[in-house]
Amino acid sequence: MKETLDTLLGIIAEQGPEYPEKNPFPTYTALISRGADAKKARLVLLTLLAGIPEIARKATKEDLVQAIQKECFLKSKPAESLATMYTKLYSTSQKASWDEKKEEGFRAFCKGTWQLDWEGASTWRGRSVHMDCSASIVADVVVVDKELAHEAAAGLLKDNPFVEAEDIWDDLSDKLVDPLDEELEYYVTAEEFYEPYMEEFWDNTYLEDRCKKKGLQIVEDTAEYEADSGDYIPNRGQRW
Repeated sequence: MKETLDTLLGIIAEQGPEYPEKNPFPTYTALISRGADAKKARLVLLTLLAGIPEIARKATKEDLVQAIQKECFLKSKPAESLATMYTKLYSTSQKASWDEKKEEGFRAFCKGTWQLDWEGASTWRGRSVHMDCSASIVADVVVVDKELAHEAAAGLLKDNPFVEAEDIWDDLSDKLVDPLDEELEYYVTAEEFYEPYMEEFWDNTYLEDRCKKKGLQIVEDTAEYEADSGDYIPNRGQRW
């Protein structure tokens, strides 16, 4: 079972120590896709469904063999092989290694500088004309409050304490910029009889507030804010 153990360790290194027991079937699929022996992968799936990892964290190897035989209806030889694998998987040194790696990605995230990049478009429509509008931002973002940043990333860290810094930023940046589409749409279309004054768009967003609530800050001297409007375009059926 050494190759199967190595493959499991690889999956855990990416997804976190609790991933296999919380996701038996995806773990089985991952084992197969990474070239694990199909029969051994099915045995691992059986033990995951039977809750063997929880038992393996506390039991001696002898007790674990008996538990696998009882819960999985396996004979002594495969039970012995699986117990050996789980004993190594949840060894003291392995758990210490996981503890050391826990939230390593978050710590790296807090030390990094991340690029925020967004662009959006909307159209103001008057009675006889319409006008295309657009806005964009490119800026560096840094962490200024680790506690708030940790709260913002708590869901990701709970699901996978080994989540990488880049994945944390991808998640948080989406939460920062996704509302900008709605804010731009509202700003552009708020007045039917008056076209939007795009020069003031960025003063009417809550981007900085969202950053602050997540423990983040835009590095202002790196920020490139754009907001533009095009020419009047006659509506269909209208003539100049």
